[in-house]
Amino acid sequence: MVLVVDPQVAGVSGDMFLCSLLDMGADPGRVRSRILECADLAGQRITRLEFARVRRGGVSAFGMELEAEGPTSRTGASMRGAIGEAAGRLGLSGDARAFAASCIGALVGSESRVHGVPEDSVHLHEAAGADTLADIIGAASAMDDLGLFGERVVCMPVAVGAGTVEFSHGVMSNPGGAVLEILRGTGAVIRGGPGGSELATPTGASIIASLGAEHAASYPAMRVEAVGYGAGRAEAAFPNVLKVVRGAEEAAPPAGRVSVLETSVDDVTGEALGGLPDRLVDGGALDAAVLPGTGKRGRPSWLIRVVCRPGDAAGLAGRLIRETGTLGVRVSVSERIEAAREERRATVRISGRSFDVSYKVSEFGGVRGYKIQFDDSRRVAAETGMAVRDAEAAIRRCIDGQA
Repeated sequence: MVLVVDPQVAGVSGDMFLCSLLDMGADPGRVRSRILECADLAGQRITRLEFARVRRGGVSAFGMELEAEGPTSRTGASMRGAIGEAAGRLGLSGDARAFAASCIGALVGSESRVHGVPEDSVHLHEAAGADTLADIIGAASAMDDLGLFGERVVCMPVAVGAGTVEFSHGVMSNPGGAVLEILRGTGAVIRGGPGGSELATPTGASIIASLGAEHAASYPAMRVEAVGYGAGRAEAAFPNVLKVVRGAEEAAPPAGRVSVLETSVDDVTGEALGGLPDRLVDGGALDAAVLPGTGKRGRPSWLIRVVCRPGDAAGLAGRLIRETGTLGVRVSVSERIEAAREERRATVRISGRSFDVSYKVSEFGGVRGYKIQFDDSRRVAAETGMAVRDAEAAIRRCIDGQA
């Protein structure tokens, strides 16, 4: 099974994540009872806690209403202790307790780094409210109910909003320092907008960071079984909901993900293009090709296409721009199904001489084959005076005879 967390439009907060799980099927009454059972640890007096179905931008979703009284200032040590005691008191699973501890640890750690104060003594203000305990304990409880721990989690890019946000120390631009610290190093991708307010909260970011998610730009291959929507607290110009999707992974998923780079040029010389594919492969590309076409005003043009690992895309795009003078490179992500492959070497005897050659063996769906490295065929041809195709055929006969 796979769980997709999709904060691309409305971002993520703790209550949005919790409510998305309730909409997916977790028991609202049970989750509410568990939160209230440890309400004395919240640091504030909870006067109202309700889960109800609401609409945001025309989308039906679950929302949370929480009201509390009292000050919101606690140390990091106090918050960690409260979350740990609450998880233990409720008898949550080991995975749920570890998740809750990770959430509050990420939250406290971010505040510590932002303010330059040790974690145990850093004073939390917004993050010290009763809603933080409700969000984290509620989410851990709901994940237990749904059996989500241990499943693969994929997170889409996180919308973080724009503009500024007011907090206990004044005004800061979005995303705030705590959110950035929490997501730093997790692999999460953030995007500004939509709108001009905060969309990703520190508690929401800490949940994303604690899910152990893969971060991707597109959904994995899956068969959808359940969908949940968690409502943000306000109406917006867009559906203010966090979407989560759960389903069965495709039985035979593609083996890997690659980036595909493309750019079209009509003013580059043939000499410059001739060696470009080899230079790109030498620079880390998995494959490269130059394809002829017809561009604007009927001019002959060339489509340069490069396949590479996602981590190499930026560097290779820069190289394309430098080598061709193109003004832009299109980048897309594709799934790639790969045959199993193995590099082998052999010593062959041709025209009375011995040559060491390399060849690549591939197998897919029970079909096996091999391909001789072209450079070796060319070398044998040059040293024997044979045509390249004849040299390749001779090498193949030798390899087949050794099998």
